[in-house]
Amino acid sequence: MTVAACLAPEPSIIPFPTAASDWRSRLTAEETRAMVDAPWFRGLPAELGQALVSIAGVRRVPAGQTMTHALGKADEWFGVARGAVKLCSGTRAGRQVIFTLAGPGDWFGDVAVMDGESLTHDAQTCMTTTLLVVSKPDLLSLLRRQPLLGIALARINCQRAQEMMAMFTDAVSLSHEQRLIGHLLSLSRRFGVPRGDGIRIALQMSQQDLANLLGASRQRINALLKKLERQHLLRIEPSGVVILSPEGLKAEAALA
Repeated sequence: MTVAACLAPEPSIIPFPTAASDWRSRLTAEETRAMVDAPWFRGLPAELGQALVSIAGVRRVPAGQTMTHALGKADEWFGVARGAVKLCSGTRAGRQVIFTLAGPGDWFGDVAVMDGESLTHDAQTCMTTTLLVVSKPDLLSLLRRQPLLGIALARINCQRAQEMMAMFTDAVSLSHEQRLIGHLLSLSRRFGVPRGDGIRIALQMSQQDLANLLGASRQRINALLKKLERQHLLRIEPSGVVILSPEGLKAEAALA
């Protein structure tokens, strides 16, 4: 997942120095757990994990913030401790294409930092987000000192390649309804907030965003959401989508 070069922090963004004794002291318990319990970080050798902890700064970004822009210079590597970041790009026709969402425990921006090319994607927050930030000099220095980090980064990129192949397979073999249901269930697992009557997807994402994620029109997504709402499988609220019956959605996808 590539993103665009970071803009200078705005007043609403709280930056910290890149070199830090330990980012865990500046994260909440939930944010720390999201990072250290993530499969990728948990698989790092202890010495490498501690070295990464020592160089990462912390940045808190409000919802709807464009952190990085395409064609910019890549000079930071990011880890998501809380929240969500959509990685997206614009087409010549002016339409936005969303490639993926980075959530808690995910890292992004390493390819762009290391290949030295201009960035090809924007990175925008979908909710209030806490990021770990590693500068390009610090990342390259750590790679020289800890060669196993290169292998760990290769693992991240292997996973991305597998995810992209799965997305392509779904795009050519599943209907829009099946893909929409699959994405809603995935979003509810990753960003869902349980409520008495269901699970609210706590993301600042419009129906157009869902359409951009699926490569469909907003009108098509609206019609599908309305259909699923009439079947009492979900509810559309101003704050987002509430999943009322995950099992019912799975059954509907099997029939679609």
